[in-house]
Amino acid sequence: MSKIYLFFIVFIIGCGNNPRVIKYRLIDFKDSIGYYNGVRFSGKAIIQDSLDNNIAEFFLDDGILYKQIYIDTVDSSQVEENIKYNLVHGQSICYWKDGRISYFNYKKGKLDGIQKTYSKTGKLLYLRTMKDGILNGPMLEYDYSGNLQVSGNFINNSKDSIWTFYKPNFPYPDYLFFFAGNKIDLTAKMMDFGFRDTTWIINEIFKGDTIIYSFTCQDRRIVKFEIVK
Repeated sequence: MSKIYLFFIVFIIGCGNNPRVIKYRLIDFKDSIGYYNGVRFSGKAIIQDSLDNNIAEFFLDDGILYKQIYIDTVDSSQVEENIKYNLVHGQSICYWKDGRISYFNYKKGKLDGIQKTYSKTGKLLYLRTMKDGILNGPMLEYDYSGNLQVSGNFINNSKDSIWTFYKPNFPYPDYLFFFAGNKIDLTAKMMDFGFRDTTWIINEIFKGDTIIYSFTCQDRRIVKFEIVK
């Protein structure tokens, strides 16, 4: 009995010196290392609102912050971020009030890679590609039924190349060409040439400083546009 009693005394004292959940303000950070009572802290540190609801949670292991969660008690959204090198790194997840889920990829504090948002039923709503914190690569948008609405491409944070906009209950999409963010309405140009109510295949050819777009229509007519950089 005395041994069991002694064990509980040691356990309680140990937890008192370094509890697993404490207030974030009690942690003393030195050189990015979190200490509590002079000891590297392992556990969860929390920030609460006036109603004692958690609005932020920080997870540390041997003083190193490796995960953080932010909670919006107004709209019930929640963001979970992984930490490495003392920066947001790896995959982060945002849970929205309406059931959407967004996945963000970070590399040393900057968005990098494929970013996606899904509806509460699991349908892809949005995809964008980031590189070193700026938009670079394909971008797609879908409606809640899973129908593609917009497809395009970014280069260095500017819309570039062919962008396609799909209209509900209309068989032919609109095509817009962007070069370094400047827009050229290809659909209007096609209609100027008399190509109405047709579908076409778009070929992209790069020749030095000139980009040639070739449109092959159903009736085999071909129209070409040359865009000089």
